[in-house]
Amino acid sequence: MSTPSPIPADAVLVRTAVLGFAAGLRSQLPLALIAAAAGRGDFAKDATGALARLRTRSARFGFGAAAIGEFIADKTPFVPSRLNPGPFAGRLVFGGLTGAIYARGNGRSAPLGFTLGAAAAGLGAYAGYHFRTTLDDKTGLPDPIWAVSEDLIAFTLAQLALRD
Repeated sequence: MSTPSPIPADAVLVRTAVLGFAAGLRSQLPLALIAAAAGRGDFAKDATGALARLRTRSARFGFGAAAIGEFIADKTPFVPSRLNPGPFAGRLVFGGLTGAIYARGNGRSAPLGFTLGAAAAGLGAYAGYHFRTTLDDKTGLPDPIWAVSEDLIAFTLAQLALRD
């Protein structure tokens, strides 16, 4: 269980949506940043149960390794489009999970957080896809340049959502 958050309820919901959107861009990143924040004592500091596990070294390592792996794999031509049914469903699940964890860690409804995070992840997946394909077409620059730009956008959004 977590204690109520000093963050106002509406701000928790906005931040939940921003984290979900970031998961639509990079599905593993928000969970890695949440685990890092928990490890520093900046998130769910007094949580018990499943949320308390985010503070463990293995959670930080596992989520961090998954995020780094996604950063690398995304630059290869072998990864299918995020809008294909499987990858898109995965982004919805990770966005929902991120939303549920963040909302619950701030004393809010996990089901509402899941719904909000999943919906925002869907929007983020579409926005990220169109961001990259449009810039690829308009500029002629190689896709990895835009992929790194998208990495930075996802990281910045998630970090801003997790700020106190």
